[in-house]
Amino acid sequence: MRLAGSDMEAGSDTEAKAAVGTGPGAVPDIDSTPSVDLTAESAAAGDAPIPPSIQVSRSALPVALTQLIAYLLLVVLVLATSLLLGRVANISQLLGQTASVVMILLFVVYWPMGGKISERVVGPVVGYAGLFLEIVLAKANRSSGAEGWYIGWAQAFVVLLVVAIIAAFLQQMLRKDRSGLVLSLSRTLMAAVACICATGWSLLGSLVVPWPVVMVTNGPVGRIMIISLAVGILVELLLLLASCRWWRQAEDSVVQTPWSWLGMGLLPVMLAGVLPPAAGLLPTLLV
Repeated sequence: MRLAGSDMEAGSDTEAKAAVGTGPGAVPDIDSTPSVDLTAESAAAGDAPIPPSIQVSRSALPVALTQLIAYLLLVVLVLATSLLLGRVANISQLLGQTASVVMILLFVVYWPMGGKISERVVGPVVGYAGLFLEIVLAKANRSSGAEGWYIGWAQAFVVLLVVAIIAAFLQQMLRKDRSGLVLSLSRTLMAAVACICATGWSLLGSLVVPWPVVMVTNGPVGRIMIISLAVGILVELLLLLASCRWWRQAEDSVVQTPWSWLGMGLLPVMLAGVLPPAAGLLPTLLV
């Protein structure tokens, strides 16, 4: 009987709460108030601050389009010119060098990695020095023929990479405030490596003649080169996907910088500049 009485009391309490919540001038039950789900959209509209666990989604379409357009321009301007004009006045090589200079300049101007102005200095310095050193070493290796350009680029890459590492560490040691040292050092080295690799696009036009010939005439070597070409395309696609992810995870201060998406889109293209010299050296290593 005691249990039955308890059930009756619980039922009467429930009915009483329902009556209070439905009658005229009723006071809403606190327990029944619907919870407000804070979303990134409402927070971004100014309704409330964005919690740390919520990130506003960013479109990576401009970054991807920048890379696709850059690759298209490189193919049209450099490869097509080399195919149509051959080595007339080395026009294709001059266009490749011009493309490298423009990419480095745009990357530094529309810097996509935040930080301080001083972190942008090492990259373009070693990048432009790489173009000059590549020409000097290529002339020194003139006895090697066309391979002298690839060998000269590889030698310049190693020398300037060592110089960039030393310069980056010296730059950090000269700072009075060394907070965020690892992050600043990584930005400087990333920019330096990208600018050095970008100079490799100057050799793109020289691949028009040797690569198709070797792939068609040399059986095993040709097959290896076809596989290498596929691997190179895969690397560029992976860099494209990685850059889109970097952009979505970038700091707000970086994203809000005008045209910073252009610098982020050029970064993978510059890193992929190591592929043309590597492709030029591959037949020499295989034959």
